[in-house]
Amino acid sequence: MKITIPYGDKDATIDIPDHHRVVVLEPKRLKRGEARQIIRQSLTEQHGPVSLDEFLEGGGGVLCVVNDATRPTPTAEILRCIDGYLSGRPVDFIVATGTHGPPSRAEMSRIFGAGLDAVRDRISVHNCLDEVRLYFAGRTSFGTDLYFNRVLSEYGKVLIITSVEPHYFAGYTGGRKSLNPGLAGRKTVVHNHCLALSSGAESCALAGNPVHLDMIESLGYLSNEIFAIQAVLDRDHDIYSVDAGALAPSFEAAVRRSDEVFCVETDGKFDIVISVASFPMDRDLYQAQKTIENGKLALKDGGILIFVSSCGRGTGPSGYMELMISAGSVEATLEKAGEGLEFGCHKAWKLAELMKRAEIWGVTGLRGELLSSIFVRPFSSVEEAVSAALHKRGREATVCLLMDGSHTVPRLESCLPSKEGNETIRREVI
Repeated sequence: MKITIPYGDKDATIDIPDHHRVVVLEPKRLKRGEARQIIRQSLTEQHGPVSLDEFLEGGGGVLCVVNDATRPTPTAEILRCIDGYLSGRPVDFIVATGTHGPPSRAEMSRIFGAGLDAVRDRISVHNCLDEVRLYFAGRTSFGTDLYFNRVLSEYGKVLIITSVEPHYFAGYTGGRKSLNPGLAGRKTVVHNHCLALSSGAESCALAGNPVHLDMIESLGYLSNEIFAIQAVLDRDHDIYSVDAGALAPSFEAAVRRSDEVFCVETDGKFDIVISVASFPMDRDLYQAQKTIENGKLALKDGGILIFVSSCGRGTGPSGYMELMISAGSVEATLEKAGEGLEFGCHKAWKLAELMKRAEIWGVTGLRGELLSSIFVRPFSSVEEAVSAALHKRGREATVCLLMDGSHTVPRLESCLPSKEGNETIRREVI
């Protein structure tokens, strides 16, 4: 069986002998109509009593919060569709970077599209390290000190444009994440993300997930009126659905749509999982870890997970790598990361947790020595890695390929929640 997979700006072809059982999993292709029509319809069927027109009434400035380039959010398309609502109103924009670096010029063009020049002078970019531009809002019951970008205190109304897909420890992206971590200080993000060491912090999990619950609680310390426009994309990055209105109910609706696209059933686990980082998650190692976390859901104990990511922008924030390198072993990493004191401890801990039961191999554009230093076995090509894995696991090895490992969430059919269980999760979204 020959399979072509994306790798950076080119493709790679792997050849797996026919006697191996091979299953390919990827998000569903579920187009529902023309994108502009979907966006406009969401604004006429909003969640909550207030329409976008009503939200914008009364004058005063509006802060529009948009995602950075690490999310495939169709920001430019949504802005085009709501231009008539915003025209003539005092609207400023801020890119919610969280702890990521600032967008490049090309990424700013990708975020705002052809309309960039018209709003360029009204765009700011969040910097989680700029303490002068942060203010203290309070402390959550989880012990998280809340520092937010001061710009939030300067606007009574906040319009959020975001997208929702599974997230490996927050449950889902979107909604509350545009503000925390999107516009939060580094100290706030570090403490919140260290809650990911809890077993409840998993992909598609909201009930009992301390990361999510801490984020939700943090919004209670903000006095802004919030209107959200939340998109879900299909596997081709086309708009599948858009939910608009009050933050909580629009997020809840988007979560349901997200499950329809990204959660894929499988009847068992596999000896080898090949998980491919899709654009833009292939930009660096920090983002590519999502492919590992999703891939492990389909991996047998003692198996091999091969993640594929070009990592054209290097490692990304390297705190978790420094932690693992200084620890010197998987066991020491678990102990050190488990203290929850350093930035990236959640990533180091999750990698080490998986390494205790399986092997992680990587096909990236990074130096092999760098991957080896964090206990990942490096390969120069996908073909080489797959061939070595098949040889090691033997003739009976089963293989699962996640064509978009950044977003595909494998779910064992025997472990799917009941309808009653799903309802419980939905009630606890807020």
